[in-house]
Amino acid sequence: MLKESGKLIIRFSIVTLGIIIIAFVVSSLIQPDISKFINWADNKGIGTSKTQLEKFLQYVINNGVKVPLQMFILSLVPIPFIYYLPIALTAAVTGFIFYLPLAPDLQGKITIPEIFLGILPHTIIELFAFFVILAVLYRFNQAIRSKVFKKVHAEVDLVSAFKKVVKSYCLVAFPLLILAALIEAFITPHIG
Repeated sequence: MLKESGKLIIRFSIVTLGIIIIAFVVSSLIQPDISKFINWADNKGIGTSKTQLEKFLQYVINNGVKVPLQMFILSLVPIPFIYYLPIALTAAVTGFIFYLPLAPDLQGKITIPEIFLGILPHTIIELFAFFVILAVLYRFNQAIRSKVFKKVHAEVDLVSAFKKVVKSYCLVAFPLLILAALIEAFITPHIG
């Protein structure tokens, strides 16, 4: 399952890393007002205190169910790579977060190692799980496009591609997303 998707996973990883770097560079050049972002986050309740179990469940529901469902729904549209949009947005936000220690408002309040320790342990696992989903959605979307546009050649038929999506999600991606949520909710708050 992972072996046949390896090249796609690597390609999605490279593109995502590129988006993170571009978002970091753009943030560094633009130097957005962090205080507005912090006020917005406070108004949205992002900083509200929840128990670790509530955070864990929120992460599982959001990253383990909502995001993969969004990706699946987008993969039904016969346009290549549109299902990558949720991950591209996540990558852009990650690049912006790496900028935070350099922001004039936060210099001396947060360090680059703190950012790395705060997001990398769970983000690497989370992104890998999403890359697995993306790899099988690539084949699924390709099969859909081959049905809609007869010129597109799919390597697998639609039913087989759908079965691979379900199997990869259930056996690989969802367990990894639960692990990432466990790390984010229970381990990350104690790092640093």
